Amino acid sequence: MTSNEFETDCKFGPHKIKMVQENGKWYPRNIDGTTHACRSAPRLDQPEIVPTNQIQPSLPIEIVEPMDIDRLAEAFKKFEDFKTRLLTEDDSVKIGNKLFLKKSAWRKWALACSVSDEIRSEERVPAEGKDAKDSFMYRITVRAYHIPTGRSSTGVAVASSSEKTKWAHEEHDVFSLCHTRAKSRAISDLVGGGEVSAEELSANGDN
Repeated sequence: MTSNEFETDCKFGPHKIKMVQENGKWYPRNIDGTTHACRSAPRLDQPEIVPTNQIQPSLPIEIVEPMDIDRLAEAFKKFEDFKTRLLTEDDSVKIGNKLFLKKSAWRKWALACSVSDEIRSEERVPAEGKDAKDSFMYRITVRAYHIPTGRSSTGVAVASSSEKTKWAHEEHDVFSLCHTRAKSRAISDLVGGGEVSAEELSANGDN
């Protein structure tokens, strides 16, 4: 059996017929190859018959809809109320002409929204010592998650010892800064609309 022929059931009899493609159209034949005279035979002007194993099933079209607008509006209003009522001046820092939330603010966000987190991976480059530029860096991935809903978000960050000329405890402080950036990013993406944290822009924040 070639790709230009296939067997099927005759619509008007308890027997099999063979459909053969010729010049782009399908014609019925008896199994032995002789012309089939059954009423199911297509006329030359009928649409092409496609073998059932070549027919692609149609998939239902589903549109992803947002939640109830009133509920969403109330939720976002709570976010804004949180910023104005529970965050203090110490929870943000002004960089340029804009205020950015610090580590303490994102920890409050996590507490208010019952968000937990975990380090998924950490990497030091180089693994030991320093590179040719007399520096090293950490790359850390943190996952923030909300158990009641199952929602989660992953934050990835990098911090380098070259970002400051002087560290109080260089190894610890670079790792801590990187972890703070990754954790704040994960929490921000999960509950705060993806805001950039102060520590992402400056190594001089509260780590």
